[in-house]
Amino acid sequence: MRNLRSIYNKAITKGLVTKPDQNLFSGVYTGVQKTHKRALSRNQIQALYDVKLAEVKDRQRLETCRRLFFFCLYARGMSFVDMAYLQKKNIKNGVIRYYRKKTGQLLEIKITPAMQEIIDYFSPMVKASPYVFPVIDNNNKKPHRLQYETGLTTQNRLLKELARLAGTGVKLSTHMARHSWATLAKEENLPLWVISEGLGHNNERTTYIYLSHLERSILDKANDRIYQALCRKNKQPDKNGRKIINSKKVRNTEILIPLYRR
Repeated sequence: MRNLRSIYNKAITKGLVTKPDQNLFSGVYTGVQKTHKRALSRNQIQALYDVKLAEVKDRQRLETCRRLFFFCLYARGMSFVDMAYLQKKNIKNGVIRYYRKKTGQLLEIKITPAMQEIIDYFSPMVKASPYVFPVIDNNNKKPHRLQYETGLTTQNRLLKELARLAGTGVKLSTHMARHSWATLAKEENLPLWVISEGLGHNNERTTYIYLSHLERSILDKANDRIYQALCRKNKQPDKNGRKIINSKKVRNTEILIPLYRR
């Protein structure tokens, strides 16, 4: 609905549509809601990495699918379209430098050993191609956009099969690599602005939509730390000479901590 509103407003600006007396989108929600959980847990990621494909019928395509997915994950959640169009000229001195298809924003990513291993794996397949990965083929008469869309459909289908074999219990898709990177960064306590910059977002609000809620156990541990900080004996006296917090004896007015700990 937001996209439709944007197109409509641009049409009005260009004079293609006459502006009505009443806002057509009045009463229609066009905001952004937090999406359902699309990030994989660490255990699910490990299961995808470990799943054995040697005896699987379509093992070669599934192996290609897995490596493409993990490259996107390792490359700061690179979107599938950016990976598909990534060219060898975009790599120089161990750094990937490219413009996001969606926003046109320039991103630079240092190539890690894991990323390099995946690039090397596909290198023999793309010797005569300007592209890093075998998604788009210049020798194919089909338009590049159509090749990309076909590759995306195939990748998502294979990802679901890969997830089934790994026993993750999720309907895996290409975009989950991006959500997973963002959530892992959050779990590592990286600031929101760093995650936003890493993903190439124009604003932090977009990044927030990507982030999954932290596991409750993590939040429980955080709450325990706050509670312990409140209960910790503080040797600094207040202006009346009393200790601000005494974990053994405190007055009701000195600090709000549960009565059963007094």
